Amino acid sequence: MKNQNTLILSFFFLNLHLATTKAGFSVGGSVGVGVGVGSGVVWVGGGSNSNHNQNQNQNPKSYESPISKMDSAFSALQAWKSSITDDPLKILDSWVGSNVCSYKGIFCSNPENGNAMSSSSAESASLVVAGIDLNHANLQGTLVKELSLLTDISILHLNSNRFSGTVPETFKDLVFLQELDLSNNQLSGSFPLVTLYMQSLIYLDIRFNFFSGLLPQELFNKNLDAIFINNNQFEGEIPTNLEYRSA
Repeated sequence: MKNQNTLILSFFFLNLHLATTKAGFSVGGSVGVGVGVGSGVVWVGGGSNSNHNQNQNQNPKSYESPISKMDSAFSALQAWKSSITDDPLKILDSWVGSNVCSYKGIFCSNPENGNAMSSSSAESASLVVAGIDLNHANLQGTLVKELSLLTDISILHLNSNRFSGTVPETFKDLVFLQELDLSNNQLSGSFPLVTLYMQSLIYLDIRFNFFSGLLPQELFNKNLDAIFINNNQFEGEIPTNLEYRSA
């Protein structure tokens, strides 16, 4: 079912919200979601937050000090900044200095009490990077392997940019990542298998890219709340154990 006509996908909009979790953010609820790979719509029943909480309890605890984590975050974000070749909205002009919590699009939280914040209103030594939201930033560049140093991150939203290349294998180290939105970019290669090893992932959106090849059956065995994979160049069959509903 490669290169089929563009799918008009009907789906429920998720009410994504920031909440105070261990990493500072979460997505709530269990919903039906559309997975488009052909001429119809597949509605996939989502997982539950109770299962996600079990995954969180199984995640290895980090004993790295907050100061060291902020040093790692600075290295990661500066490496990413260096790989970005076009920033028409001048978003990265704020990515200067060691206080990464003041960077535009970067959200920090205090892992001790779960309070989320994005500025220097708290002591930086008590904060970790918990989320990145650069939706509609129109950035051009690649996803660098150093982003895996952001081990406390819970949300990575990069919708509507011009990122190309592949998803780094090092992303498997993002053990608290719950939401990964890479839609509306120029990413390519086979399905990003690294997403199958993200222990806490409950929301995956890779629509409108140039991924191709077979879809791994393991994807549909993950207890995700939402899977959006349409408008790529995938081929293969949707598992018969999923519920189908026409668009």
